[in-house]
Amino acid sequence: MEYLHFDPSQCDFPKANVPALPPLCRQSLGKPLSGRFDIIRPVDQARQFVRARYALFEAFRLCGVAPGERVLVPAYHCRTMLDPAIRLGAQVTLYSLKEDLSPNIEELERLLINGSQRFTALLVTHFFGFRQPLEPLASLCNHHGITLIEDCAHALFSDSEAHREPSNKTGAKYVMTGYGQVGSFCIASPAKFFPCEDGGLLWSNDESFQRPIKSRTPTLANQTKGWLFAMRSVILNGNAAFAQQLETSVEDPQTTNLSEGDHRSEHSTVPSRAYDPSLEGVGCLASSSWVMRHTDVHRLAEKRRINYATWAQRVSNLPFCKPLQQDIPDDCVPYMFPLVLEQPGLHFYPLKRLGVPIWRWDDMAVSQCKVANLYRLGLLHLPCHQELTEAQMDRMLTALASVLTPSKGRTR
Repeated sequence: MEYLHFDPSQCDFPKANVPALPPLCRQSLGKPLSGRFDIIRPVDQARQFVRARYALFEAFRLCGVAPGERVLVPAYHCRTMLDPAIRLGAQVTLYSLKEDLSPNIEELERLLINGSQRFTALLVTHFFGFRQPLEPLASLCNHHGITLIEDCAHALFSDSEAHREPSNKTGAKYVMTGYGQVGSFCIASPAKFFPCEDGGLLWSNDESFQRPIKSRTPTLANQTKGWLFAMRSVILNGNAAFAQQLETSVEDPQTTNLSEGDHRSEHSTVPSRAYDPSLEGVGCLASSSWVMRHTDVHRLAEKRRINYATWAQRVSNLPFCKPLQQDIPDDCVPYMFPLVLEQPGLHFYPLKRLGVPIWRWDDMAVSQCKVANLYRLGLLHLPCHQELTEAQMDRMLTALASVLTPSKGRTR
């Protein structure tokens, strides 16, 4: 496949002064008495892996993906969404998305009806925690004999009452249609939400696939390191290491002479460097599993929703940007805050040089999808996790405003 790759190593970006993922703190731990949200599938009812990419490898393998088979993956993706299929020798076809990152059902239907290719599996991703239209996808997959795999890496939690619909089945009052309930296989990434070192989950909603999945226990050395890391994090209270303040002054890009990194295209037929075949089938650390079971989920969910709403409100009056989705759905516990930049080539670099913690998927396979091509460099992933302090949120927002708001006498 052909990939577009951005290498920032020559940009000399400073280390982000705010953690992109939640650190383990004393206040993270505990069990809430009650709350709207809960994890989609209890940890002990799913198979645990080191990362979600290895759970996805197992899902692809179990549904018959093998050399020469074809799979459908969203055109907007990180490389590790493709790596498991490539590792199995499959051919990946990228399907188009709409501006809100929902699948373009009409184009997907034309691809399946008019094409001569047969597909084994289709991966659908609940990007940033926003629920995708699963019912038409499931119907399409059933009609064409395709296994539907739900990627819940950005959507680990759900409101248990949000998607209960009347059931036509005798003796069943409701049928669940929310996150992780429709796909034949579902994968999730606890390490994106919980303050743990690793973690990936896999479960199946299809009885025909309910067979044991073997996994290997991590080495004793890695288990020990995991516990030591967790204890050290709790002792330091997590946030102490991130107490520095973000700079808020911005140099005029026209007067700086700094590298803009290495933009290039490359051809590859093997998984990316982020995929380690030796970790296939390895379970997550015992310390990570313990943290998952002892995190205050109610606090996690509510603080993420509050931080997302803060981002959305504060950026609403800023020029040159817009949230991917302004309002957060009632059933959503967001992974990150997605912000679309109108001029990423102008604004991304000063934001990074201010130490703003920005992630984006700029290492991506080439496709004909206009949305994926636009979002590859223009869609920023900004933290909204539960351990952000008000001061950290304010620093990030102040830095963003200083870059996007034109100064007196300066034109952008």
